Amino acid sequence: MYRPRLKRQGSSLHHRVGTGNEGVRFKTDLQKQAILNCCEERKWAMTDSEDDWNIYWANVGRIRKIFNLESGVRLRDDQIVNHFPNHFELTRKDLMVKNIKRYKKSLEKQGNKAAELLDFVPTSYNLPGDYPIFEEEFRKQIIEREHSKLTKKSARASARETNSKESTATKEHNILLSFSNFNHKQRGSKWILKPASRAQGAGIFIINRLSQLKKWTNSSKYNSNETYVISKYVEKPLLIGGRKFDLRLFALVTSYRPLIAYFYSEGFARFSNVKYTADRDQMNNTEVHLTNVAIQKHSDDYNPNHGNKWSFSNVMLYIESNFGNTAAALMTKQIKDIIIYSLLSVKNVLINDKHCFECYGFDIIIDSALKPWLIEVNASPSLSATTKADSKFKKKLIFDLFRIVVPSYSVVGELCTKRNVGDFYLLYNEAEDAEDESKGNEEKQTHGAGHDEAHGNGAIIDSAYQSFSGNQRSARKIRNSWK
Repeated sequence: MYRPRLKRQGSSLHHRVGTGNEGVRFKTDLQKQAILNCCEERKWAMTDSEDDWNIYWANVGRIRKIFNLESGVRLRDDQIVNHFPNHFELTRKDLMVKNIKRYKKSLEKQGNKAAELLDFVPTSYNLPGDYPIFEEEFRKQIIEREHSKLTKKSARASARETNSKESTATKEHNILLSFSNFNHKQRGSKWILKPASRAQGAGIFIINRLSQLKKWTNSSKYNSNETYVISKYVEKPLLIGGRKFDLRLFALVTSYRPLIAYFYSEGFARFSNVKYTADRDQMNNTEVHLTNVAIQKHSDDYNPNHGNKWSFSNVMLYIESNFGNTAAALMTKQIKDIIIYSLLSVKNVLINDKHCFECYGFDIIIDSALKPWLIEVNASPSLSATTKADSKFKKKLIFDLFRIVVPSYSVVGELCTKRNVGDFYLLYNEAEDAEDESKGNEEKQTHGAGHDEAHGNGAIIDSAYQSFSGNQRSARKIRNSWK
């Protein structure tokens, strides 16, 4: 466990604050109404002190300083902060891609079928390091496209000219040979490029030619000291009213070892101002392709009354009405898979500290086949409210969050024992799974080997969930809870 313990913060405070709420000292770097209202309702005392606080809602820069070994800071048992020391392992776009790829390969080596479920991130590469691999993939997709076109054309030609001198196989061979003279201006599929550590849609653009990427690297917009992520663009997103949208969903992690995660049952969808089009001349129209409020709010078509947002429950109602309950339930299960597997992918690299919790904002796009894709994970999801409904939602989110991390209102450091708190519900608890495993071993000794055989093919399915906890009993419990 990470222990930056050299000097103690504010030793004048007791291990636990008094029984009255006024004993809790709250500090924040973000003057957001959702946070301030919660503090006021709980009658916590606001403070600007450097060390005389119990709860600190800090920005990520301040977290780096707190957990920097050179700072010599030692947090008391009655102090908590809103980020884990190296939260960026999941919330930096390049590290998220790297860790999920690494976790998938690890499962594949183990022969764990769970690896098949980690296909929720669009094909992505970190630039500049992965550029040769990206270029190879870009060329490969063009080859496959041209090969498909040639095969269809040859089939039609063969039907018309049975005495054709040049066979289909020869033509296919020729297209592969001629591709050695690849033209960087040749058009391929769409890829979206993003700076790894920026937010709110800054620096994002779409390409469909390698020449566009090379031109960009020679421009002033390119920063050679910055890492970028280039991902296969989801060209057929699910549209509502002809407009593209993405989902912002929230998960709260109170511990990584054991992993304990809550899912917020409500969330919201962010819509573009203009109707979606895949036309090439609109490829870099950010109002078409990016749903970030920071971009959409500058449009003349932006509606401040609804802020281009729908609640997650309204989105699900739309999907159930148009695609059926079964399809909607499967999509919901896949979204939960995304959240759990994303957290598991960084479980062994995240520095677990009992003084930390983290509220993640997961950005997910649904394609036309109702498959959810993880776009990114936010360490500091925006708490700014754009509408009255948005303000109400975020106030309740923060209020419910603190009911988990400070369950008794006035005693900091206690653990929440409830499975459902407000709109949060327990999504995954590794400690419970370990207890179930122990009980399962006792049952197995009692009932004998025939107990496992009675489950038949279910054991094969359960093996795909073993990475949740390392045992089939708890895996079956999770799988059944999502049916």
